[in-house]
Amino acid sequence: MARALFATALAQALVAVIAMIAWKQYLELSILNGFFIALWIGSALLFRKAARVSPESRTA
Repeated sequence: MARALFATALAQALVAVIAMIAWKQYLELSILNGFFIALWIGSALLFRKAARVSPESRTA
């Protein structure tokens, strides 16, 4: 899941770069995309951390 979220963040960044090349005057576009890229990366890091938790520390 973490890899999928990192890939999603990368795709979002690529779309943002292409949009900024096409429409140079939209600074808000880059700010909003940066926010969503940060959310994707944050989620990916949390999924990575959850996957590394040892089974012994989990209680059923």
